[in-house]
Amino acid sequence: MKNKETANLPDIQTIIDNTLRDYDYVTRSIESAQNTESTQHTSFTFQWPWDIASAGAKHVHKHMSAITGLASGGAKISPSTAAAVASGPTNPANTNKVINDSIFGQALDAVKADQLLRTVVVGWSTGVQVGLFGGGGGTGVAYDIISPSNRTGVGYSSFNIGIGAGVNVGLIVGAMTAQPKTLNHSTCVWSVGGSVAAIGVTVQVIMDNSDLSLIGFGLAIGGGIGISSSSGYGEIKTI
Repeated sequence: MKNKETANLPDIQTIIDNTLRDYDYVTRSIESAQNTESTQHTSFTFQWPWDIASAGAKHVHKHMSAITGLASGGAKISPSTAAAVASGPTNPANTNKVINDSIFGQALDAVKADQLLRTVVVGWSTGVQVGLFGGGGGTGVAYDIISPSNRTGVGYSSFNIGIGAGVNVGLIVGAMTAQPKTLNHSTCVWSVGGSVAAIGVTVQVIMDNSDLSLIGFGLAIGGGIGISSSSGYGEIKTI
């Protein structure tokens, strides 16, 4: 049953379906005007906001089981453990409290069951979306899901253009497709606030800037309060 905070939030799956429908129409309408010439070895590639949103929605749809597991596991983390992460999100002594917590086991199992995802991230996020413009970022520790001792600090940031108003500050749990020490990319990001398994979240889909392939997801737990949907650019890097 939904709590008071999430009762009025749309389900993330509904947002995905609407996004794919709307952005598919826009993309087809302007397809003839796009430059399809390939460019190699560039550090930045322009991507249309609707292409970022469409790709992001498709990635979420494909990996919804892992995202649901992360949301459910992250929501069970105690306030004291979350406070420890907030005090030093790149300190493994703090983030280990999440990774080693038995109640987070469901989230780890969900990520392990996804054939593409290789890494779990635990950290702290900040972000603001007011009107059309927003941005944010976060820091944390990335763990190899098979060998958690293979870990490294990571940070990400983005500048977004979108709709709505929201603030996501809090615990972030996520999963990435690459091993921890290879997480260095220019990115495109699609962010959307809503509910997953009756839990308010902001889902950030992090994609490679060059081709919108999936790098991973970050879920700001409790961050779905104040609906927003935005596309933008940023980076993820080891620190």
